Amino acid sequence: MTSDSGAVFTAKNSGYNVTQFYSTAIHPTTGEYYFLAGSQDNGTQQFTNASGIVSTYEVTGGDGAYCFIDQTDPNYQITSYIYNNWRISSDGGSSFSNLTDDNTGRFINPADYDDNADILYSAANVDSIKRIHDVSGSYYSDYMSVTLGAVASHIRASDYSGNVIYVGTSSGSLYKISNANSSSPSSTEITGTSFPTAWISCVELGASDSEILVIFSNYGVTSVWYSVDAGLTWVSKEGDLPDMPVRWALFNPDNRNEVILATDIGVWSTDDLSVSSPAWTASNSGLANVRVDMLQIRVSDGFVTAATYGRGLFSTNDFTTISPVTTAPVIAAISDTTIAEDAAIVIVLTASDTEEDTLTYSATADTRALIQSIREDRVSL
Repeated sequence: MTSDSGAVFTAKNSGYNVTQFYSTAIHPTTGEYYFLAGSQDNGTQQFTNASGIVSTYEVTGGDGAYCFIDQTDPNYQITSYIYNNWRISSDGGSSFSNLTDDNTGRFINPADYDDNADILYSAANVDSIKRIHDVSGSYYSDYMSVTLGAVASHIRASDYSGNVIYVGTSSGSLYKISNANSSSPSSTEITGTSFPTAWISCVELGASDSEILVIFSNYGVTSVWYSVDAGLTWVSKEGDLPDMPVRWALFNPDNRNEVILATDIGVWSTDDLSVSSPAWTASNSGLANVRVDMLQIRVSDGFVTAATYGRGLFSTNDFTTISPVTTAPVIAAISDTTIAEDAAIVIVLTASDTEEDTLTYSATADTRALIQSIREDRVSL
């Protein structure tokens, strides 16, 4: 803004949250408000103590693409520039250095990091996936030969099986690759017979490798497909979802019938994926009808972040598990009861629990002159 015909301008963009994020990564520690997010033309931004709108720090420059925080050791953090140009931090994000420079893959290159195997997988070309092994050690890279028919559009490391990854392509093919860390990987195509020839934008796993959601981001196609038999058969879960690009999906880990989707008009959700035609509704309270590129969830507490392409980074605790606060009832005193010397008394305890949990009773004596015992719901004094 200027008030002197343009001689001096003053910035008025405080809280002006319009960053276009492609990706997000979340710190594994419960309650920690530390995130990374890769942004268009504005590098990878680092969020610290970000329980609200905060200023961020650009840890690596250029276009910020996919990024990761090691969920077993958050000292190790990975960011990327375009294609397969990767950077790494081993000090919790304080500094970053070169991991690998490679112009294979896509401009904003899909990738996934296997925290347990310490391997970063990323798209390379139509017949290979790039691997960076031993990321938290003396890392080295190579290429895994696998016939895909098109460059990978999404990669997902299994949460349940060691060295298993899922690869979706821009032509709608889906592959499960076992022994992905080795020189002899085994690839099985699990493409659904009714899948569209379209861009697979996300593979989401449910309670096991048998439960899979596959998401497509094209217009004019069925966007949501579901399998409960490891990809042998697939059913549409499109329901009444509008015709729009869908870019990511997350199961609620405490209720897998509940799913949220990242779409071009915000986040949409269903409370019951089990029905043949799920009802989808916009879940944009506090957000906006803005394109959302990625969703990430913290396993330790169910905290979710959403990378929007135009309104910055958002978060929600709707999936957060909150343990109920329960306080055991205590009998502070027994009044109007006289116990003769050397006599005994039996007190019967009764109680109820609204959650129908199993009840147990205990007793302690506050004087050495009193001997107590308890059996089931009876206290003997």
